[in-house]
Amino acid sequence: MTISLADLQQKFVSALLIPDETETIAGYFSSPEAKGRFSYYRGNLTAIWNSALKNAYPVLFQLVGAEFFEQMAKAYGRAYPSQSGDLNELGGQLPQFLIDSGITKDYPYFYDLAVLEWQLHKAYYAADDPILTLPSFVSAMEQKGLALSEAGLSMHAAVSLHQSDWATVDIWTVHQGSDTPSFDGSLKKACFGVVTRPDWLVSVTALEELAYIALRALQDGRSLGDALETVLQHDPDFSIGSHLSQWFTLGIFSSIKTE
Repeated sequence: MTISLADLQQKFVSALLIPDETETIAGYFSSPEAKGRFSYYRGNLTAIWNSALKNAYPVLFQLVGAEFFEQMAKAYGRAYPSQSGDLNELGGQLPQFLIDSGITKDYPYFYDLAVLEWQLHKAYYAADDPILTLPSFVSAMEQKGLALSEAGLSMHAAVSLHQSDWATVDIWTVHQGSDTPSFDGSLKKACFGVVTRPDWLVSVTALEELAYIALRALQDGRSLGDALETVLQHDPDFSIGSHLSQWFTLGIFSSIKTE
C-alpha cells in the first residue's frame, strides 16, 4: 500500500484519538505488534493531557478528584485536539467543554471557576511588561504638566478582570495552601476580582463592585478622571486614595496613555 507521509500522519492521529480507527492504519506498518502499541501511545497521550490540564486547573482538580479529572482530560483531549506545539495552550477550551459535556448542570459554578483558572494560567505566561508605580505615575504627569485625572492607564499584559455570579474568587482562595480546604460561604454570590502577577506571583484579588467598574472603564480606554467620576456618581464616599494605592501596589498598570 502506498500512502503519502502527510496522509499517514493524519491516519495515525485519527487512530490515537478514535480507537475504532486503529484497524484502518495497522496495515500500513510491517510489525504485527503495531496495532497493540496504540494502547500505549494512547496511555501516554492521556497522561500528557492530564498533566497539562492539572497544571492549568489545580483547583478544579481538587474539587473533582484525580480519577474523574483524568477521565475528563481524556474526553477533553479527544474533543479539543491541541492546535499548538505549546502544551500550555491546551486547556483554553475547557470552560466550554464543561458546558458541552453537561458537567455544569450539576456544578454550574465550574464554568466560571475554570474561566478564572485559565486567566491565572495565562497571566503566568504573559509578556513581561514594565510595572508602573504610583510615584512614577505622579512624577510623569507632573513633568507633562497634566492633572492625574487626564491620564489613561494601560494594563499590564498579565492583568485581567474577573466577574462571576458565583463565589469563584473565594473558592479559589480557600484552595490555596491547604490540603483540606473547606468552603463555608454561599456559592451563589456575585464576585469581582483582578488577576495580577507582581514579582511573578500570579494571584487574584477580590474587588468591590465599584472598583471593578472603575478598572473596567480604564481597560476600555476611559481616562482616570472619567472612570472615577462614574463610580463617584454611585458612591460619593468611594475612597479614591486607598483604591489607587491598592491598584498600583498590585502592579495593574504598565504605562500612561495621554492625548
